[in-house]
Amino acid sequence: MRQSPIQWTTSPQGVAGKNNLAVAQWSSDAYRPAEARTAWLDRFSSSYGDVARDNAPFHRPFRLRMESYRLGSVGVSFVESLWSRLCRASTPTSAGQADMYWLFQPRSGTTTCRTPRGKFVVRAGECFLFNLSEPFALECNEPSAGVSLTFPKQWLARWLPRPERCSPLFLNSGNWSSALCSVVSTLHPDSICKLAVPAAAVAENVAVLLTLAAGPDSQARAVPLLESLRGTLTDSLHEPGLSASQVAQLHRISLRTLHYTFANAHTTFLQELLRMRLERAQEMLSDERLSLLEVSEVADRCGFADPSHFARRFRQRFGQAPVQFRRSARTKAS
Repeated sequence: MRQSPIQWTTSPQGVAGKNNLAVAQWSSDAYRPAEARTAWLDRFSSSYGDVARDNAPFHRPFRLRMESYRLGSVGVSFVESLWSRLCRASTPTSAGQADMYWLFQPRSGTTTCRTPRGKFVVRAGECFLFNLSEPFALECNEPSAGVSLTFPKQWLARWLPRPERCSPLFLNSGNWSSALCSVVSTLHPDSICKLAVPAAAVAENVAVLLTLAAGPDSQARAVPLLESLRGTLTDSLHEPGLSASQVAQLHRISLRTLHYTFANAHTTFLQELLRMRLERAQEMLSDERLSLLEVSEVADRCGFADPSHFARRFRQRFGQAPVQFRRSARTKAS
């Protein structure tokens, strides 16, 4: 009889010792055949965000077994199935579910993975990194087994600030990528329950190997969020209807996170937007090359739909009406 690619424990909760790390077990056998796959998709969605509920027929019944564990901040799940198909066409509505990366390694079978970066064929022993804030698809049309590790983005950023810069596919062919695949392949329910070191230490070692396999470009520190938000405002000052929710959506963050980021800088979204628009207008009114541009046109290009509102705000900020400021700027230049 062929050995299972996953070394299951007989009873994870009954393993002696301090590493009782089992979180949950799930089996399609607990459901009627017609309900099993829908139940599985519901279970997946509750943990990782919504996926499509397709009813596409398949030539074999759906059967799946899963056991989940915790290694500190990292979730580990082991799955065996007759076939699998997951698809997400859009970003999850829950920010918490989207703020994760999912490292998947098939232990048997060949899996096709699709992300915005392209289509990839992942073979047994290789690893693939999904960004759960993006659309994706995963399909394996044969009996398979695999393990997946879910990393909270903020936790992973301690080692890997820019995972989006690396290739999502890690081949088992030499260098650090091979080391990553090798260590992930040693994870089994049986071995996790018998760890001789703290579970969090194992998770951190996997994160370090993932960072080394990703390469130096992925380790460059990300642009601070406040700086990135200000950059978006700078590029969008001409849009009179620019809103905080639009900017938050562009950055794939919650509205609360956006407001919290500006509050930490002792300002608000609207205050910052107004400040930047007025400073842009000041620059334009000081520029001799734009001297023939009407003040109302300057206001429009800076996102002010009402010229009188622009004039009032400009006077409050700089102590002069826009026309007077332009005249003073010309006098100083001459």
